[in-house]
Amino acid sequence: GLEEAQRPGPSIAPLGRLQALLYAVGGVSGGLVFTMMNNALPLFLLADTMPLGPPAFLNPGGPVPAALVGLLTNERALFGGLIQPIIGHLSDRTHSRLGKRGPFLLAGGFGTAICLAVLALQPPFWIMVAAVTLTGVFLFAAVGPYSTLLADITPYRQRGQMGGWIAIAGVGGSLTFTLLAIGSWDQARGWVFPILAVLVAGSRVVGCLGLGDLSP
Repeated sequence: GLEEAQRPGPSIAPLGRLQALLYAVGGVSGGLVFTMMNNALPLFLLADTMPLGPPAFLNPGGPVPAALVGLLTNERALFGGLIQPIIGHLSDRTHSRLGKRGPFLLAGGFGTAICLAVLALQPPFWIMVAAVTLTGVFLFAAVGPYSTLLADITPYRQRGQMGGWIAIAGVGGSLTFTLLAIGSWDQARGWVFPILAVLVAGSRVVGCLGLGDLSP
């Protein structure tokens, strides 16, 4: 429970500087994807058109309705609330060479990256909707285990410091995407998503394999 997680763990050695840096790098992906979803994804969706066939209120053949854009860009909160307890239950009972959390960090990171790469292809509308939805699902499949790993591998007194480094990494990811979008969105929008996919996958690989999942 919460009290157990907050109890000082004298048997856990503090992370060294390199280990702390590698673990914090895993937080870059959250800043990248959340900034993309909040700022760039609405513009991406508004530039698309609805397929023919949906009910008239969904504006078939016309621009994607603003209400639908708002739903698609914020549905990740709903899916995050649904999937994180399930992923947490599974990861607590996972035993692998990557520890409890590693498989979920990698699967979530690469799943997110693949969905972003699909968006780069500007697929048909319903495939795009599926890719947007699954981006949020895979993102939260990694976010929960990544946060939990902090309590697994650090003593109580180091967690506040590490939380600060993770926050800084997230800001770095947010700034990186913002600069990438400013420089490429108008002329080379199709390249923004594959570059983002590579950065997200790389962040998770460094955070997981570079550090190693030290959890029991």
